[in-house]
Amino acid sequence: MWHAKEIGEVEKNFRTNPKIGLTEEEVQNRRKYFGENILKEKKKETIFWKFVKQFNDFMILILLIASIISAFI
Repeated sequence: MWHAKEIGEVEKNFRTNPKIGLTEEEVQNRRKYFGENILKEKKKETIFWKFVKQFNDFMILILLIASIISAFI
């Protein structure tokens, strides 16, 4: 990939200069094309949903059903 190419070839492909970086015009063009360099935050899970997700396993459900049946007997 990029690590196997010559420096000049990588500079040409990325349209940049390693000594001075990107020009302001190139920064604006890339922001328009790619968008801002910001990660979107995920919606945080509540403690309740974290607890409920613990029971999302087949063996856990079998054990819960067995304990309910055992409690009734």
